[in-house]
Amino acid sequence: MKVERRHYTPQKKVSLLRRHLIEKVPVASLGEVHQLQPTVLYHWLKQFLKNGPAPPTGCWMVKKRKPPKSSVRERAARASRLNR
Repeated sequence: MKVERRHYTPQKKVSLLRRHLIEKVPVASLGEVHQLQPTVLYHWLKQFLKNGPAPPTGCWMVKKRKPPKSSVRERAARASRLNR
């Protein structure tokens, strides 16, 4: 019998990672409680740390969205701020 794959929302993933990082709950105990392999939690952690608080477009943690288009003036203003 084939077991159906579980899917976790980004909020659930972040809450589990928060428990590990802030509350210092070991990955092994989180895995036992939520029936996850520790490698899954470490993969989520790697993705979270790599992508920061807002994952880029096309990331597996969020639905695909088009990036907002910036105007020529906004890009010029941003470039002038960076050159200071």
